[in-house]
Amino acid sequence: MADIANTAVFLASDLAGSITGVTIDITCGTTNALNYKMPNIPLK
Repeated sequence: MADIANTAVFLASDLAGSITGVTIDITCGTTNALNYKMPNIPLK
């Protein structure tokens, strides 16, 4: 939770004023843990 809060505070600050068009992944690996049962699907 602290990582998410710190990222939100940073993005709301003047320091992030020149950041545009990016995706910031702050899931801390949780999405990988939630998808651990997914089979590996080869890309064609």
